[in-house]
Amino acid sequence: MYKKLHRQLTFFCTLITGLILCILSLLCFLITAGSLNQREKLTFQSTLDSVYTYLEYQEVLTLQWVRQIEAIHHISLFIYDGGSPLLSQDFQQDSQLSLLKEQALDEARTTYGLDLLLPTSDKLTVHQEFTLKDASGDEWQISAARIPNARGQLGVLILHSLRPARGQLLWLALLFCLADILALLLLWIFSRRFTRRMLRPMEDSARSQHLFIASASHELRSPLSVILSAASALEHAPREKVPHFTAMIRKEGSRMSHLITDMLTLANSDARSLQLHFQPEQLDEILLDTYEKYEALAKKQKISLSLQLPQELLPDCSCDRERMEQVLTILMDNALSYVPEGGRITLALEQKNTSLEIRVIDNGPGIPREEQEKIFERFYRREASRTSRHHYGLGLCIAREILRCHHGSIHAEDTSGGGATFVVQLPLPKALPS
Repeated sequence: MYKKLHRQLTFFCTLITGLILCILSLLCFLITAGSLNQREKLTFQSTLDSVYTYLEYQEVLTLQWVRQIEAIHHISLFIYDGGSPLLSQDFQQDSQLSLLKEQALDEARTTYGLDLLLPTSDKLTVHQEFTLKDASGDEWQISAARIPNARGQLGVLILHSLRPARGQLLWLALLFCLADILALLLLWIFSRRFTRRMLRPMEDSARSQHLFIASASHELRSPLSVILSAASALEHAPREKVPHFTAMIRKEGSRMSHLITDMLTLANSDARSLQLHFQPEQLDEILLDTYEKYEALAKKQKISLSLQLPQELLPDCSCDRERMEQVLTILMDNALSYVPEGGRITLALEQKNTSLEIRVIDNGPGIPREEQEKIFERFYRREASRTSRHHYGLGLCIAREILRCHHGSIHAEDTSGGGATFVVQLPLPKALPS
Protein backbone atom coordinates (compact mmCIF):
# COMPACT_ATOMS: atom_id res chain seq x y z
CA MET A 1 0.00 0.00 0.00
CA TYR A 2 2.74 2.45 0.97
CA LYS A 3 4.77 1.63 -2.13
CA LYS A 4 1.80 2.51 -4.33
CA LEU A 5 1.16 5.67 -2.29
CA HIS A 6 4.87 6.52 -2.57
CA ARG A 7 4.73 6.21 -6.36
CA GLN A 8 1.54 8.27 -6.58
CA LEU A 9 2.89 11.04 -4.35
CA THR A 10 6.17 11.10 -6.29
CA PHE A 11 4.30 11.35 -9.59
CA PHE A 12 1.90 14.00 -8.30
CA CYS A 13 4.66 16.11 -6.73
CA THR A 14 6.83 15.87 -9.87
CA LEU A 15 3.86 16.62 -12.15
CA ILE A 16 2.66 19.72 -10.31
CA THR A 17 6.14 21.14 -9.73
CA GLY A 18 7.16 20.21 -13.28
CA LEU A 19 4.13 21.98 -14.77
CA ILE A 20 4.94 25.13 -12.82
CA LEU A 21 8.58 24.87 -13.91
CA CYS A 22 7.65 24.33 -17.58
CA ILE A 23 5.23 27.29 -17.55
CA LEU A 24 7.88 29.54 -16.02
CA SER A 25 10.45 28.20 -18.47
CA LEU A 26 8.11 28.90 -21.40
CA LEU A 27 7.52 32.45 -20.16
CA CYS A 28 11.27 32.99 -19.83
CA PHE A 29 11.81 31.65 -23.36
CA LEU A 30 9.11 33.90 -24.82
CA ILE A 31 10.53 36.93 -23.06
CA THR A 32 14.06 36.06 -24.23
CA ALA A 33 12.88 35.36 -27.78
CA GLY A 34 11.01 38.67 -27.85
CA SER A 35 14.11 40.45 -26.62
CA LEU A 36 16.25 38.81 -29.32
CA ASN A 37 13.75 39.70 -32.05
CA GLN A 38 13.60 43.28 -30.83
CA ARG A 39 17.37 43.47 -30.79
CA GLU A 40 17.47 42.07 -34.34
CA LYS A 41 15.04 44.76 -35.52
CA LEU A 42 16.95 47.54 -33.80
CA THR A 43 20.24 46.30 -35.27
CA PHE A 44 18.74 46.19 -38.76
CA GLN A 45 17.28 49.67 -38.34
CA SER A 46 20.64 50.98 -37.17
CA THR A 47 22.26 49.45 -40.26
CA LEU A 48 19.69 51.13 -42.51
CA ASP A 49 20.27 54.52 -40.92
CA SER A 50 24.02 54.16 -41.35
CA VAL A 51 23.83 53.04 -45.00
CA TYR A 52 21.19 55.55 -46.08
CA THR A 53 22.98 58.46 -44.43
CA TYR A 54 26.22 57.53 -46.16
CA LEU A 55 24.52 57.21 -49.57
CA GLU A 56 22.85 60.62 -49.24
CA TYR A 57 26.13 62.51 -48.90
CA GLN A 58 28.67 60.32 -50.69
CA GLU A 59 29.31 61.19 -54.33
CA VAL A 60 31.73 58.35 -55.09
CA LEU A 61 30.71 54.75 -54.36
CA THR A 62 33.09 51.82 -54.67
CA LEU A 63 32.50 48.10 -54.88
CA GLN A 64 34.96 47.68 -51.99
CA TRP A 65 32.76 49.82 -49.72
CA VAL A 66 29.67 47.79 -50.68
CA ARG A 67 31.40 44.49 -49.94
CA GLN A 68 32.72 45.87 -46.64
CA ILE A 69 29.23 47.00 -45.57
CA GLU A 70 27.77 43.62 -46.55
CA ALA A 71 30.39 41.75 -44.54
CA ILE A 72 30.10 43.93 -41.44
CA HIS A 73 26.30 44.01 -41.24
CA HIS A 74 25.54 40.61 -42.83
CA ILE A 75 23.37 42.10 -45.55
CA SER A 76 23.11 42.04 -49.32
CA LEU A 77 23.16 45.58 -50.76
CA PHE A 78 21.92 46.46 -54.26
CA ILE A 79 22.18 50.00 -55.62
CA TYR A 80 20.43 51.17 -58.80
CA ASP A 81 21.27 54.37 -60.66
CA GLY A 82 18.89 55.36 -63.42
CA GLY A 83 17.29 51.92 -63.40
CA SER A 84 20.58 50.03 -63.87
CA PRO A 85 22.58 48.13 -61.23
CA LEU A 86 25.49 50.14 -59.96
CA LEU A 87 29.00 48.67 -59.66
CA SER A 88 28.09 45.53 -61.70
CA GLN A 89 26.81 43.72 -58.61
CA ASP A 90 24.48 41.40 -60.50
CA PHE A 91 27.41 39.44 -61.94
CA GLN A 92 28.34 38.00 -58.57
CA GLN A 93 24.92 36.79 -57.35
CA ASP A 94 23.71 33.24 -56.96
CA SER A 95 20.41 32.26 -58.51
CA GLN A 96 18.48 32.05 -55.21
CA LEU A 97 19.57 35.52 -54.10
CA SER A 98 18.82 36.89 -57.57
CA LEU A 99 15.34 35.39 -57.43
CA LEU A 100 14.76 36.89 -53.98
CA LYS A 101 15.98 40.28 -55.22
CA GLU A 102 13.50 40.25 -58.09
CA GLN A 103 10.75 39.20 -55.71
CA ALA A 104 11.65 42.07 -53.34
CA LEU A 105 11.71 44.63 -56.20
CA ASP A 106 8.30 43.45 -57.34
CA GLU A 107 6.89 43.53 -53.78
CA ALA A 108 8.18 47.08 -53.24
CA ARG A 109 6.69 48.25 -56.55
CA THR A 110 3.29 46.56 -56.35
CA THR A 111 2.57 46.75 -52.62
CA TYR A 112 4.32 49.90 -51.46
CA GLY A 113 4.61 51.92 -54.69
CA LEU A 114 8.40 52.06 -54.63
CA ASP A 115 9.80 51.37 -58.10
CA LEU A 116 13.55 51.34 -57.57
CA LEU A 117 14.26 51.02 -61.30
CA LEU A 118 12.19 54.05 -62.32
CA PRO A 119 14.05 57.41 -62.10
CA THR A 120 12.22 60.15 -60.18
CA SER A 121 12.88 63.74 -59.17
CA ASP A 122 12.02 63.31 -55.47
CA LYS A 123 14.26 65.29 -53.13
CA LEU A 124 13.38 63.29 -49.98
CA THR A 125 14.56 59.86 -48.86
CA VAL A 126 11.73 57.33 -48.97
CA HIS A 127 12.12 53.78 -47.67
CA GLN A 128 9.91 50.86 -46.69
CA GLU A 129 10.69 47.74 -44.65
CA PHE A 130 8.97 44.37 -44.99
CA THR A 131 9.72 40.63 -44.81
CA LEU A 132 9.77 37.91 -47.45
CA LYS A 133 10.49 34.20 -47.60
CA ASP A 134 12.86 32.73 -50.15
CA ALA A 135 12.40 29.49 -52.07
CA SER A 136 13.75 27.40 -49.17
CA GLY A 137 11.36 28.99 -46.66
CA ASP A 138 13.92 31.17 -44.87
CA GLU A 139 12.68 34.59 -43.78
CA TRP A 140 14.42 37.81 -44.85
CA GLN A 141 14.20 41.41 -43.72
CA ILE A 142 13.90 43.74 -46.71
CA SER A 143 14.34 47.48 -47.02
CA ALA A 144 13.58 49.28 -50.30
CA ALA A 145 14.52 52.96 -50.60
CA ARG A 146 14.83 55.89 -53.01
CA ILE A 147 17.61 58.22 -51.91
CA PRO A 148 18.46 61.64 -53.37
CA ASN A 149 22.15 61.94 -54.13
CA ALA A 150 24.55 64.31 -55.79
CA ARG A 151 24.49 61.90 -58.73
CA GLY A 152 20.71 61.99 -58.87
CA GLN A 153 18.17 59.50 -57.52
CA LEU A 154 19.47 56.15 -56.23
CA GLY A 155 17.37 53.03 -55.73
CA VAL A 156 18.60 50.93 -52.83
CA LEU A 157 17.56 47.38 -51.89
CA ILE A 158 18.91 45.82 -48.69
CA LEU A 159 18.36 42.12 -47.88
CA HIS A 160 19.09 40.65 -44.45
CA SER A 161 18.58 36.94 -43.69
CA LEU A 162 16.85 36.04 -40.42
CA ARG A 163 18.11 32.47 -40.59
CA PRO A 164 20.99 33.01 -38.06
CA ALA A 165 18.55 34.65 -35.62
CA ARG A 166 16.06 31.80 -36.05
CA GLY A 167 18.89 29.32 -35.51
CA GLN A 168 19.83 31.14 -32.34
CA LEU A 169 16.22 30.91 -31.13
CA LEU A 170 16.17 27.21 -32.00
CA TRP A 171 19.30 26.57 -29.94
CA LEU A 172 17.82 28.63 -27.12
CA ALA A 173 14.61 26.56 -27.23
CA LEU A 174 16.66 23.35 -27.22
CA LEU A 175 18.67 24.63 -24.24
CA PHE A 176 15.47 25.42 -22.32
CA CYS A 177 14.07 21.96 -23.15
CA LEU A 178 17.24 20.22 -21.97
CA ALA A 179 17.22 22.33 -18.79
CA ASP A 180 13.56 21.41 -18.19
CA ILE A 181 14.27 17.71 -18.72
CA LEU A 182 17.22 17.83 -16.33
CA ALA A 183 15.14 19.79 -13.80
CA LEU A 184 12.29 17.27 -14.07
CA LEU A 185 14.73 14.43 -13.48
CA LEU A 186 16.14 16.18 -10.40
CA LEU A 187 12.60 16.96 -9.24
CA TRP A 188 11.65 13.30 -9.59
CA ILE A 189 14.68 12.22 -7.55
CA PHE A 190 13.98 14.86 -4.90
CA SER A 191 10.24 14.05 -4.81
CA ARG A 192 10.97 10.35 -4.47
CA ARG A 193 13.33 10.88 -1.54
CA PHE A 194 11.17 13.58 0.07
CA THR A 195 7.95 11.53 -0.09
CA ARG A 196 9.81 8.45 1.15
CA ARG A 197 11.05 10.39 4.17
CA MET A 198 7.56 11.87 4.65
CA LEU A 199 5.93 8.41 4.57
CA ARG A 200 8.51 6.77 6.82
CA PRO A 201 6.83 7.87 10.10
CA MET A 202 3.51 6.56 8.77
CA GLU A 203 5.09 3.24 7.83
CA ASP A 204 6.76 2.99 11.22
CA SER A 205 3.48 3.81 12.94
CA ALA A 206 1.57 1.25 10.88
CA ARG A 207 4.27 -1.35 11.52
CA SER A 208 4.10 -0.63 15.25
CA GLN A 209 0.32 -0.94 15.18
CA HIS A 210 0.50 -4.25 13.35
CA LEU A 211 3.07 -5.57 15.82
CA PHE A 212 0.95 -4.27 18.69
CA ILE A 213 -2.17 -6.00 17.39
CA ALA A 214 -0.29 -9.23 16.66
CA SER A 215 1.36 -9.25 20.09
CA ALA A 216 -1.91 -8.37 21.83
CA SER A 217 -3.71 -11.15 19.97
CA HIS A 218 -1.00 -13.58 20.98
CA GLU A 219 -1.15 -12.52 24.64
CA LEU A 220 -4.96 -12.66 24.72
CA ARG A 221 -5.04 -16.08 23.10
CA SER A 222 -3.35 -17.79 26.05
CA PRO A 223 -5.80 -16.80 28.85
CA LEU A 224 -8.72 -17.15 26.46
CA SER A 225 -7.69 -20.72 25.64
CA VAL A 226 -7.44 -21.51 29.35
CA ILE A 227 -10.88 -20.01 30.00
CA LEU A 228 -12.47 -21.98 27.15
CA SER A 229 -10.78 -25.20 28.27
CA ALA A 230 -11.87 -24.65 31.88
CA ALA A 231 -15.43 -23.82 30.79
CA SER A 232 -15.57 -26.98 28.67
CA ALA A 233 -14.19 -29.11 31.53
CA LEU A 234 -16.61 -27.46 33.96
CA GLU A 235 -19.59 -28.92 32.13
CA HIS A 236 -18.50 -32.49 32.92
CA ALA A 237 -16.45 -31.96 36.09
CA PRO A 238 -17.50 -33.55 39.39
CA ARG A 239 -18.80 -31.21 42.09
CA GLU A 240 -15.54 -31.16 44.04
CA LYS A 241 -13.62 -29.95 40.92
CA VAL A 242 -15.99 -27.06 40.17
CA PRO A 243 -14.26 -24.52 42.53
CA HIS A 244 -10.92 -25.34 40.91
CA PHE A 245 -12.12 -24.59 37.36
CA THR A 246 -14.09 -21.55 38.54
CA ALA A 247 -11.00 -20.11 40.20
CA MET A 248 -9.01 -20.80 37.02
CA ILE A 249 -11.56 -18.92 34.90
CA ARG A 250 -11.61 -16.01 37.35
CA LYS A 251 -7.82 -15.84 37.43
CA GLU A 252 -7.42 -15.88 33.65
CA GLY A 253 -10.28 -13.38 33.27
CA SER A 254 -8.45 -11.07 35.67
CA ARG A 255 -5.29 -11.42 33.57
CA MET A 256 -7.24 -10.54 30.41
CA SER A 257 -8.84 -7.54 32.14
CA HIS A 258 -5.42 -6.30 33.26
CA LEU A 259 -3.99 -6.70 29.74
CA ILE A 260 -6.95 -4.95 28.09
CA THR A 261 -6.69 -2.07 30.59
CA ASP A 262 -3.01 -1.66 29.72
CA MET A 263 -3.79 -1.72 26.00
CA LEU A 264 -6.50 0.93 26.42
CA THR A 265 -4.06 3.11 28.35
CA LEU A 266 -1.57 2.94 25.48
CA ALA A 267 -4.31 3.52 22.89
CA ASN A 268 -5.50 6.62 24.74
CA SER A 269 -1.93 7.84 24.98
CA ASP A 270 -1.43 7.38 21.23
CA ALA A 271 -4.65 9.30 20.58
CA ARG A 272 -3.55 12.05 23.00
CA SER A 273 -6.73 11.37 25.00
CA LEU A 274 -5.21 9.96 28.19
CA GLN A 275 -7.21 11.45 31.05
CA LEU A 276 -4.99 13.18 33.61
CA HIS A 277 -6.01 15.26 36.61
CA PHE A 278 -3.14 17.50 37.62
CA GLN A 279 -2.93 18.96 41.08
CA PRO A 280 -0.13 19.82 43.53
CA GLU A 281 1.14 16.66 45.23
CA GLN A 282 3.91 15.76 47.67
CA LEU A 283 5.97 13.03 46.01
CA ASP A 284 7.39 11.86 49.34
CA GLU A 285 3.85 10.97 50.45
CA ILE A 286 3.27 8.98 47.24
CA LEU A 287 6.56 7.11 47.77
CA LEU A 288 5.67 6.44 51.41
CA ASP A 289 2.30 4.98 50.39
CA THR A 290 4.03 2.79 47.79
CA TYR A 291 6.57 1.62 50.37
CA GLU A 292 3.83 0.63 52.83
CA LYS A 293 1.89 -1.10 50.03
CA TYR A 294 4.82 -3.38 49.10
CA GLU A 295 6.50 -3.78 52.50
CA ALA A 296 4.65 -6.96 53.41
CA LEU A 297 5.05 -8.51 49.95
CA ALA A 298 8.80 -7.80 49.95
CA LYS A 299 9.16 -9.39 53.40
CA LYS A 300 7.23 -12.44 52.17
CA GLN A 301 9.68 -12.80 49.26
CA LYS A 302 12.61 -12.27 51.68
CA ILE A 303 13.63 -9.05 49.92
CA SER A 304 14.87 -6.01 51.83
CA LEU A 305 12.81 -2.93 50.95
CA SER A 306 14.02 0.52 52.08
CA LEU A 307 12.91 4.12 51.59
CA GLN A 308 15.23 7.13 51.29
CA LEU A 309 13.62 10.58 51.59
CA PRO A 310 15.37 13.96 51.92
CA GLN A 311 15.30 15.74 55.27
CA GLU A 312 14.26 19.12 53.82
CA LEU A 313 10.74 19.91 52.68
CA LEU A 314 10.31 19.32 48.96
CA PRO A 315 8.22 21.59 46.70
CA ASP A 316 4.89 20.36 45.41
CA CYS A 317 4.87 18.54 42.11
CA SER A 318 1.99 19.10 39.65
CA CYS A 319 0.94 15.59 38.70
CA ASP A 320 -1.87 13.05 38.56
CA ARG A 321 -1.50 11.13 41.82
CA GLU A 322 -3.26 8.00 40.57
CA ARG A 323 -1.08 7.84 37.45
CA MET A 324 2.11 8.40 39.44
CA GLU A 325 1.10 5.59 41.79
CA GLN A 326 0.59 3.46 38.66
CA VAL A 327 4.14 4.25 37.50
CA LEU A 328 5.61 3.31 40.88
CA THR A 329 3.50 0.13 40.97
CA ILE A 330 4.88 -0.87 37.57
CA LEU A 331 8.47 -0.28 38.70
CA MET A 332 7.98 -2.11 42.03
CA ASP A 333 6.27 -5.09 40.37
CA ASN A 334 9.11 -5.23 37.88
CA ALA A 335 11.76 -5.10 40.64
CA LEU A 336 10.06 -7.76 42.78
CA SER A 337 9.85 -10.05 39.74
CA TYR A 338 13.60 -9.97 39.11
CA VAL A 339 15.27 -9.55 42.50
CA PRO A 340 16.06 -12.96 44.05
CA GLU A 341 15.64 -13.91 47.71
CA GLY A 342 18.01 -11.99 49.94
CA GLY A 343 18.12 -9.09 47.51
CA ARG A 344 17.24 -5.52 48.22
CA ILE A 345 15.15 -2.75 46.66
CA THR A 346 15.44 0.94 47.50
CA LEU A 347 12.94 3.70 46.83
CA ALA A 348 14.72 7.09 46.78
CA LEU A 349 13.64 10.68 46.19
CA GLU A 350 15.77 13.81 45.78
CA GLN A 351 15.54 17.28 44.29
CA LYS A 352 17.70 18.37 41.36
CA ASN A 353 18.00 21.89 39.95
CA THR A 354 14.73 21.99 38.01
CA SER A 355 13.25 18.58 38.69
CA LEU A 356 12.37 15.95 41.26
CA GLU A 357 14.04 12.58 40.78
CA ILE A 358 12.67 9.21 41.87
CA ARG A 359 14.95 6.17 41.83
CA VAL A 360 13.93 2.53 42.13
CA ILE A 361 17.20 0.71 42.84
CA ASP A 362 17.66 -3.05 42.99
CA ASN A 363 20.55 -5.51 43.05
CA GLY A 364 18.94 -8.06 40.75
CA PRO A 365 20.43 -9.48 37.54
CA GLY A 366 20.56 -6.03 35.93
CA ILE A 367 19.83 -5.00 32.35
CA PRO A 368 22.43 -5.17 29.57
CA ARG A 369 23.35 -1.78 28.13
CA GLU A 370 22.01 -2.69 24.69
CA GLU A 371 18.59 -3.48 26.18
CA GLN A 372 18.20 -0.48 28.49
CA GLU A 373 16.23 1.40 25.82
CA LYS A 374 14.47 -1.57 24.25
CA ILE A 375 12.72 -2.50 27.51
CA PHE A 376 10.45 0.53 27.04
CA GLU A 377 9.13 -0.83 23.74
CA ARG A 378 5.69 -2.40 23.62
CA PHE A 379 5.50 -6.12 24.38
CA TYR A 380 9.27 -6.28 24.79
CA ARG A 381 10.29 -8.79 27.44
CA ARG A 382 13.72 -9.97 28.38
CA GLU A 383 14.41 -13.67 28.07
CA ALA A 384 14.25 -14.13 31.84
CA SER A 385 10.66 -12.92 31.96
CA ARG A 386 9.25 -14.70 28.94
CA THR A 387 8.19 -17.66 31.03
CA SER A 388 6.34 -15.41 33.48
CA ARG A 389 2.62 -15.19 32.80
CA HIS A 390 2.32 -11.97 34.79
CA HIS A 391 4.44 -9.84 32.48
CA TYR A 392 3.14 -8.74 29.07
CA GLY A 393 5.86 -6.27 28.17
CA LEU A 394 3.54 -3.25 28.48
CA GLY A 395 4.29 -1.92 31.96
CA LEU A 396 7.43 0.10 31.27
CA CYS A 397 5.96 1.39 28.01
CA ILE A 398 2.89 2.63 29.92
CA ALA A 399 5.13 4.23 32.54
CA ARG A 400 7.04 6.15 29.86
CA GLU A 401 3.81 7.34 28.21
CA ILE A 402 2.40 8.55 31.54
CA LEU A 403 5.61 10.43 32.31
CA ARG A 404 5.69 11.90 28.81
CA CYS A 405 2.23 13.37 29.51
CA HIS A 406 3.74 14.86 32.68
CA HIS A 407 6.61 16.38 30.63
CA GLY A 408 8.87 13.99 32.51
CA SER A 409 11.15 11.12 31.56
CA ILE A 410 12.27 7.66 32.61
CA HIS A 411 15.38 5.68 31.83
CA ALA A 412 17.28 2.68 33.11
CA GLU A 413 20.89 2.55 34.22
CA ASP A 414 23.22 0.15 35.99
CA THR A 415 23.29 -0.09 39.78
CA SER A 416 26.71 0.21 41.36
CA GLY A 417 27.71 -3.33 42.35
CA GLY A 418 25.16 -4.96 40.02
CA GLY A 419 21.47 -4.60 39.37
CA ALA A 420 19.22 -2.08 37.66
CA THR A 421 18.12 1.43 38.59
CA PHE A 422 15.08 3.13 37.08
CA VAL A 423 15.28 6.92 37.19
CA VAL A 424 12.08 8.99 36.96
CA GLN A 425 12.41 12.75 36.47
CA LEU A 426 9.51 15.17 36.91
CA PRO A 427 9.95 18.90 36.22
CA LEU A 428 9.13 21.41 38.91
CA PRO A 429 6.22 23.77 38.09
CA LYS A 430 8.53 26.67 37.15
CA ALA A 431 10.37 24.41 34.68
CA LEU A 432 7.24 23.21 32.88
CA PRO A 433 6.82 24.43 29.27
CA SER A 434 4.13 27.06 28.85
